[in-house]
Amino acid sequence: MATICFNPLSKSDSPPLFNMKFKGYVFFDYVGTTPISWANIPLTDTNISAEDKEVFDAWKSNTTNSNSQGIQSPVIPGLPRPPSRKDITSSNSNRISAGRYSPLSSMMTRTSNSFPQANVQTYTANQVTVDRLPIAIALTETIMSKFRGSEHESQVSGELMMSFPADTANHTSLPELSFKIAGRSPAQVKVNSELVQTNGDVHTFNSSSLLTYLKTRQAKEPTSKHFNIDVARYTLNVTCLPLIPAVYWKCEPDTTDLRLEYEYVGSALSKPLPLTQLQFLVPVNGGVSSVQSMPEGVWSAPHEKILWRFAELKSGASSKGTLKARFNLAAGPSTPSSVAIQFMCDGTIQSGTEFELTNTNYRVSLTKKRMVAKFSVDTDKLVTYV
Repeated sequence: MATICFNPLSKSDSPPLFNMKFKGYVFFDYVGTTPISWANIPLTDTNISAEDKEVFDAWKSNTTNSNSQGIQSPVIPGLPRPPSRKDITSSNSNRISAGRYSPLSSMMTRTSNSFPQANVQTYTANQVTVDRLPIAIALTETIMSKFRGSEHESQVSGELMMSFPADTANHTSLPELSFKIAGRSPAQVKVNSELVQTNGDVHTFNSSSLLTYLKTRQAKEPTSKHFNIDVARYTLNVTCLPLIPAVYWKCEPDTTDLRLEYEYVGSALSKPLPLTQLQFLVPVNGGVSSVQSMPEGVWSAPHEKILWRFAELKSGASSKGTLKARFNLAAGPSTPSSVAIQFMCDGTIQSGTEFELTNTNYRVSLTKKRMVAKFSVDTDKLVTYV
């Protein structure tokens, strides 16, 4: 049941203000601004005085007659300027002394089951939107670099993956999902053509194909909580790398000396974070009989390789390092080989590429970024060092 608090018409030309409460929400409407079918709204006699009811009945009769004659009520401009603190205090006093609500006091009163009246908005059915569908994004970039001396050739290949909650497959239809690969412009972008079409720099899912794909995955993997989809791949040419290596060999008949220098360059990443799982793997032939290394590495005789591992490499004073090793040979000399370097970094990528939605049907609930690097380092000449 709705409760209507009616204030009698005053001598001014301003129309009366009605305060209608429905299920805890308060709406305000000037008489004549929005036609209201009062016949469908019962009154509570305890909330309206006899004098008010008489005026209300008279007004209701006039409104009914006017509507039956095709006469529309005049349109009144928007709400008046909110009252000052002094007016509110005075209004509250009048309300209490009169024993009933006044329009201004009801506007400013906050009840336990309603919002402050100043923030209340009225929505029509077609203005109400459901919560946007969540998706998760994973951007992974792999740096492949080939060094010879101080020169290198490098390329970044990136992968964009989307993850959809499993219950997305329960929908009867899906809204349009379109996006951009923003930031640095990739040299080439290749999308999953079975699900995505490209128009310029905007990529759009075929909603029907996407839903069919998710339903198929759900049938095959009924216990999965989410489904991952490879959406796009891109490539970039880069000149600045997060790690700069250099290798030096001294090969003699009985011994081989190796020195490997490296430096972390945090500015090469979109967000300078520590490199993790850093590994240096060096093959050494010539019949190695014993090894001395600093810092200590792990020598594998069956594979004829030495491995250095570091959990983390940060920027700052410790961003540089040197690896040294001496190999005693039984069948030397050794032949200089390629040094394999590998590392990764979670939370950032090389290029600064970003995923960007181009409509509001979905929301990104999680974004993960990872960079993986694989370097091959050769020396351009043999050097002698102490």
